[in-house]
Amino acid sequence: MKKTLPIFFLLSLFCVFVLFACKKDDPAQPTNGKLIGSIQTWDDKTTAILDKVGITVSTDYPTVNSTTTDANGKFSFDNLDFDKYDLSFSKPGYGTYKIFSYAHNYNPSGPQTINTIPLINFAKKSTTTITNMVLLKTSFNGINGVSFQVTVSPNPTTLKRAYIRYFLSNSSALSSSNYLVYTPPIGTSSTVAIDGFSNDELTGFGFSKGQTIYIKAYGESVRGNDYDDPNLRKRIFPNLNSTTVPAISFVMQ
Repeated sequence: MKKTLPIFFLLSLFCVFVLFACKKDDPAQPTNGKLIGSIQTWDDKTTAILDKVGITVSTDYPTVNSTTTDANGKFSFDNLDFDKYDLSFSKPGYGTYKIFSYAHNYNPSGPQTINTIPLINFAKKSTTTITNMVLLKTSFNGINGVSFQVTVSPNPTTLKRAYIRYFLSNSSALSSSNYLVYTPPIGTSSTVAIDGFSNDELTGFGFSKGQTIYIKAYGESVRGNDYDDPNLRKRIFPNLNSTTVPAISFVMQ
């Protein structure tokens, strides 16, 4: 008597064959791809710079690679392994800018082997020097606070404004790397600028009445190339002009 194979056995063999055939036809997922981007350069005032060539772009971690921008500010890493990368952007005369843990991942729903970093704005180091800073009074715009006068060099103009960034602390050891509070870049078209903070602003910063507060000014670029460093747990300001004057202090009323 002739024996026949059970139907469930035949079905199992068919399924195995189909799965094997599909696996052979299915291409392997890429392990690397392009990482591209572009950079817009600026002076330290307000003007975009047309010369965008020669900026070094590096992956600092977990592997070291580097490339440079072309005349249009574009850069590309080809066949870069998919991973999270620390990136740095540098050129003589510019403060080094950094990005941490940028995810260069395989993207099955888009251009599968290309990732594009958003436009990087990259400015020159500040040419603004703080030459004097004096306390005026413990009020600002007619209300409790603090006002002070800052003198800058070279003389700014309406089209070539000078930019100042202020740092505040309750410590006399205040600096651009040892601070509690920092402000955005504040522009001035005058060689002598009067600025300040109200008590409400100071309270919002975390200070309180009766506390001695220190304020220090640095020349800054319109775009500071500043970034958060997760290792130092600080905001870094690579475009500051380190030539400045001592901090002023006052007691919050």
